[in-house]
Amino acid sequence: MSKSSDLAQCLLCKKDYSRKGRGMTSFKNHLKSVHKEQFDELMAKKRKKLEEKVNIEETPLQKPKTDAKQRNVAEYFQNVELWDASNPKAKKLDKCLAENVSHG
Repeated sequence: MSKSSDLAQCLLCKKDYSRKGRGMTSFKNHLKSVHKEQFDELMAKKRKKLEEKVNIEETPLQKPKTDAKQRNVAEYFQNVELWDASNPKAKKLDKCLAENVSHG
């Protein structure tokens, strides 16, 4: 910044540019036309910073899995192993169920 709060000084060529009424428009136009390479670098940095900000803001959001499908009851029972009544696992489960029903 230069001597007055109404002026902005170019650090590259040391010229003063008015901020009065238009904010930084005249200074930005100066950079764009006189110092094109530096202006392009500045714009590239601004773009990168904006892209990073957008990516950071999107990160917490989780998109639902599109390939995941909720199975219906019939599909679930297609893969269930049925035990014979004489199977030890079936006998143990039957006993547990009977005890829970009688205590409930």
